[in-house]
Amino acid sequence: MALTDKLTAIADAIREKTNTSEKITLAKMPEMIASITGGGVKEFVNFYDYDGKLLRQYPIADFAGLPALPPLPDNLPGCHCVGWNYDLETIRSMEGQVNVAAIYVQDDEEEIIHEKGEPEYVDGTKLYLHIDREMTVPLIYRQSVAGGVKVLWGDGSSDQNVSVKGNNITLSHKYTAGDYVIQFEIEEGCILSLGSNNTGSCVIGNCSMNGASVPVLQTLIKAEIDLRNTNLLSAAFRYCMFLKEVVFGDGIEYKMQTYLFECCYALEKVKLCESIIFLGDCDFRMCYRLRDIKLPASITGTGNYVFQECRRLREVTIPNTIKTMGNYNFQNCSNLKNVILENGLSSIGAYTFSNCQHLEDVHLPNSIKTINSQAFYQCYSLTRLIIPRQIASLSGSVFQSCLGLKYLVLPEGITEINSSAFRDCHSLSFVGLPKSLTKLGDNAFYECRSLLNPVFGMNLKTIGNAAFQNCYSLAYIVLPQSVESVGTSVFANCKSVKILSIPKKLRTMTGIWAGCDLQSETMRQMLESALEACTAIRNNAFESTAYLEKVKIPDGITEIGSYSFRYNYHLEQLELPSGLLKIGSYAFEYVYHLTGVSFPVTLTSIEQNAFSQCFAIEKMQIPGNVRSLGANAFLSCYNMKSLEIRANNMMIGSAAFGTCYGLRDVILPVSLTAMTLNASTFSSSGIEKIPDFPKQTKIMDGSSFNNCMALEEADLSGIEMSATSSTNSIFASCYALGKVVLPETVSRFGSSMFQNCYALADEVEIPAKVTELSANVFYECKNLRGVRFLGNKTTLINSNAFYNCYALQEIRIPYRVATMQQCFYNCFGLARIYMYPLTAPTGVSNPGTLASDYIIYVPKGSLSSYETQWSSCKGHFQEFGYLAIDRKLVKHVICLKETSVTAKNIFFHSRFEEGQEFQISYEYGGKNLKAIKNLTFLPDASVVTFDFERAENVDYDAIETVKVTINTDGIEAADSFEVQIKYVDTEQYSFFEVEPVSGYAFMRLADGYYESTNQAVGNSYSLCKVRFATTTEKIYIDCIGEGEANYDYGILSNLDMILTSNNSADNGNMVKKSFHGRGKYTETVEYDIFDFEEHFIYIKYRKDGSVNTGADSIRFRVRFE
Repeated sequence: MALTDKLTAIADAIREKTNTSEKITLAKMPEMIASITGGGVKEFVNFYDYDGKLLRQYPIADFAGLPALPPLPDNLPGCHCVGWNYDLETIRSMEGQVNVAAIYVQDDEEEIIHEKGEPEYVDGTKLYLHIDREMTVPLIYRQSVAGGVKVLWGDGSSDQNVSVKGNNITLSHKYTAGDYVIQFEIEEGCILSLGSNNTGSCVIGNCSMNGASVPVLQTLIKAEIDLRNTNLLSAAFRYCMFLKEVVFGDGIEYKMQTYLFECCYALEKVKLCESIIFLGDCDFRMCYRLRDIKLPASITGTGNYVFQECRRLREVTIPNTIKTMGNYNFQNCSNLKNVILENGLSSIGAYTFSNCQHLEDVHLPNSIKTINSQAFYQCYSLTRLIIPRQIASLSGSVFQSCLGLKYLVLPEGITEINSSAFRDCHSLSFVGLPKSLTKLGDNAFYECRSLLNPVFGMNLKTIGNAAFQNCYSLAYIVLPQSVESVGTSVFANCKSVKILSIPKKLRTMTGIWAGCDLQSETMRQMLESALEACTAIRNNAFESTAYLEKVKIPDGITEIGSYSFRYNYHLEQLELPSGLLKIGSYAFEYVYHLTGVSFPVTLTSIEQNAFSQCFAIEKMQIPGNVRSLGANAFLSCYNMKSLEIRANNMMIGSAAFGTCYGLRDVILPVSLTAMTLNASTFSSSGIEKIPDFPKQTKIMDGSSFNNCMALEEADLSGIEMSATSSTNSIFASCYALGKVVLPETVSRFGSSMFQNCYALADEVEIPAKVTELSANVFYECKNLRGVRFLGNKTTLINSNAFYNCYALQEIRIPYRVATMQQCFYNCFGLARIYMYPLTAPTGVSNPGTLASDYIIYVPKGSLSSYETQWSSCKGHFQEFGYLAIDRKLVKHVICLKETSVTAKNIFFHSRFEEGQEFQISYEYGGKNLKAIKNLTFLPDASVVTFDFERAENVDYDAIETVKVTINTDGIEAADSFEVQIKYVDTEQYSFFEVEPVSGYAFMRLADGYYESTNQAVGNSYSLCKVRFATTTEKIYIDCIGEGEANYDYGILSNLDMILTSNNSADNGNMVKKSFHGRGKYTETVEYDIFDFEEHFIYIKYRKDGSVNTGADSIRFRVRFE
């Protein structure tokens, strides 16, 4: 092989190992080979200067023989090197590559001594005005002596107030155009105070900036303040927008008040004198033209916002007499370039120099102990920082977004760098962290894009969330063994990292790897090694770790945190440990190549989006202990073909299997006892048939099966749907759905329930308990031929319920429907509508667009009501007679006795004449149990009991339900219905129990009553619960009370009694009563009992808070008839 071919082969090998395509010169080969981990070159101990310059480099094997650390680098101007951030013993104890940094501190500084100069006085207080039109100028001031101040208006006139002292005085003077100087003659011992001490007005008027005040505020152009007899009240010159110059003359010691010159937009020159000791809040805020200001050495402190938004201010020196600075003092001084802070200042307030975008240089003296949060935030031009040695902690965001910062010296002594301290310092390329540092806060160096090689101190214990996230240039990361805690996403998106070494004792994975490029074999091995040793996987632990192909979670891990393996596009193999309990939300989202996963039997929870967008998964088995499957848990697993759920009672979140287009088979265990479905659980999946859900399945929200385009048959008859279940869009856009059977417990057809079910053609049965057909319920069911109401509880049919149902020809509307919107729009084939309501439903004047020759049949005697309400349908009405059944009967009982059958409490609703005869028949399995004699209808006979003989050749033991048909000669049939059959054991259906609440006890009396003991009545609610079953038709609850005899009001303000058959006080018939009386009294609540079911009555009561407690008491008596 020729030499050139050999060199080319070497270059190709280097390119493969370093994942690059760049051209490699012969001179560059040694350097690149040295950088390849495992390439035969040993790892090094590197020594860096403050700016990242490599000072010394020793192969680890050679370093072991060194007697001492290498010499320290030369001192820098203004600071000197005090040592390395690792000692010799620590370096020798570390494994792998070690990086060491030089640590500097500032030199001692001499304190500047300011000599106080000779006092500089002004010749009295003067206000200079420029008047450009005729106007009246007010003057607001205070005087400490009545009549002690005489105002000379500058045009030869004067004015004086001789009666007021200490309070605001307002004088006014009318001027013509010209220049004037207002002066003051002040008596000895009197103090003149300019302004009103109110931020709403200044010395010359209202600061409201309305039309009338603006010309006046523009008149003042200069002010001279003689502090020997004058001071300024708060906001004295606020909004004097044409004021250009202010001169203070020495006098008595003066602490400046707040807002003095705020919004003096034209102010260019300010001379402060040695008598001023403090600058108040906002004194020069928004003085946009102020370029220079000298702060006298007499000032010892400042308030907040003093020079905020002084946009032309270029330079400032803070004298050493100022010990603390308030917050926001120079914020948004966008042209401020140079700041000199003299030695003596101890604290810089929050936001002090934030957004000083042109600040290039700032010297931080050794006297500074505290720099508060965001003090130098967005100082884009700042390039170099030496942190003073007395600072122990850097506050949050203190140097955030200093985009030009390149060099940073952190002294020994700093223990904490708080959140976002150097965030978005894009030019910062190196940082050596002192050995005293123990904590790096969240986002501390977030998006420091140029940072190459941070050197961590030997005592670092905690690294916060995202501390180095988006540091794109970061290449070598070596964490010291002292680190005990690492937050989430610490090195996320550090895509240039080649070596990432973490301490062995760090076993909780929290996102340290997220976003790192693991394309190299070395990095993948490092990650897999860390995985094998970890004891916990926290949120974001391995998010976006590209090229990770296989993961084995070690035993002992019980929880996989949220987002922990998200965006691992190349992950194909996943092995989960036995003992795992929970998989967090989004844990494996977007793991496109994961072909399958086997869950341990211990798993109890799979949270939302845990495996969403895992396109390659084909088969899924949910183990038996899982109780909760979060929303979107397997959303868009397009290739999932089969699903087996082994859990016995599980809640499935919304869209858990949504858009699983390939899903055909759903296998449920025979032992499954309960399941809860939420919105869109199987939406847009490929299922062809509804799984065999258990009876206790709860559909909590609609759209569970919408857009299941392959679904042909939906049988939900085996499940219970409570009143809280939603059926909105549950089968919407199931284009192939041809057959549907709904449970008898459904009480509402939700909006768009069958919208766009084009294949739905056969008659749809609407269960007896349905009270409402919502909007668009059968929208665009173009082939639907009919619907059948099995009961009479429906009261509302909403708009467009049958929109574009072209094939619908006939429909019968139950008699309780009270409101119908335009529900038959474009039902061009609908020719016959049977209306059973006795009064025309309200809502619209016509039911929709029907067949041209349609007929609406209405009950006899109701024609006028329909012609009035549905006026546009006149000429299409015909009357008919009918007998209607109240569908409460669906739950009522036929009692089988030895010789006869009794149908109890059948309710009738009729619309024909008194004396009309009708027949009733009972049928089971095609056999007529026994026809009975014709019965005659009486208007007041709403409840009828029938006895009849057993039929021959019928196995009564096998009977569960009986079909009942009621008919009359010549009258429209009232339909048939089914009722339950029970063998009645008198003892079984005659019992009475009370759940003891608040000490209640019921006793059975000799006369068959059950009576409680007396109970005192309090101001809060008390409750007792009665459980009973009876063969009688009525139950009475007597409330027997005894209140104070001398009061007009009884003892109870509220008594609620709730009759229910499902052991829940939230559902049932409730009777509320308020009792008022004096002394003893009895009130009774009566209930009708319709069947032999078990019942509960909840009794809830409370004392009237306005009456005396005394000996008020109550007891309850329960009796049956």
